[in-house]
Amino acid sequence: MGVQARSSSPEATLSAGDDVDLNAKFEQEEQRVRGEENHLGGWIGGALGAVVAALIIGFVAAAFHVWIRWLSIAIGFAVAIGVRRLGHGSSKQFGVIGATWSFIGCIVSYHLAWIFVLAREQGMPVMEFIQSVESWSNFIIDVLGPRDFAIYVAAVAAGYKFSYNNLSDQY
Repeated sequence: MGVQARSSSPEATLSAGDDVDLNAKFEQEEQRVRGEENHLGGWIGGALGAVVAALIIGFVAAAFHVWIRWLSIAIGFAVAIGVRRLGHGSSKQFGVIGATWSFIGCIVSYHLAWIFVLAREQGMPVMEFIQSVESWSNFIIDVLGPRDFAIYVAAVAAGYKFSYNNLSDQY
């Protein structure tokens, strides 16, 4: 039984079985991709992306004595690459993994940069500065500002959005 669509092109002719075949194909592809997912790989990839990006951005900030806030968004993208490469995820769970590691990476890189800069300003080695900090909770709270969190939201969004492959975007 054929249904003629209202179009002048000959490709517009549809049969009743076409919808079922497309849905079945989508289901098969989704099952295949879900079978390749690796949550542990996603966590490891996110951690590696966060650490590498945090170190690079921390060293850049220390070398140039300036913290460029928007570089935090690069942490989100680095984490997303790690989660996507090692996790092979297609579900939103991988987005949550990416968002979590993006936030952690932002916090670590920001404080690492401050440690490098403050140690250099005080003329002491980094490890000596780290040992001289009396209260880490006060140090962490003192150096964070509200504008930093606005950028972290963008980094977390990048980490979430690009950490998984949404199958419905392909069809």
